[in-house]
Amino acid sequence: MKCWPKIKELRLVVNIIKHAEGDSANKLRKLRPDYFKWPDGLDFGRDKLEFYKSSLLEETLNLSNNDFEEYYNTLIAFWDELPERMFNNE
Repeated sequence: MKCWPKIKELRLVVNIIKHAEGDSANKLRKLRPDYFKWPDGLDFGRDKLEFYKSSLLEETLNLSNNDFEEYYNTLIAFWDELPERMFNNE
């Protein structure tokens, strides 16, 4: 399925929101380093997630409305790609 890479990326985002630092954060840093950067002119020697050490208390990921729309459209595409026989009318 064409949507798998974006769904895997979304899984990493969700894991970071739940657990902060870890394997998912390291993988997402490679895929989307822009999610972790400070605004222009600010640099604390570490990215935002490393600095705050939490994703629940501070805004540590730079997700835009466009990112959310892209994830939403990817999930819709996932369901549209599933074969018709996988649906149940009961």
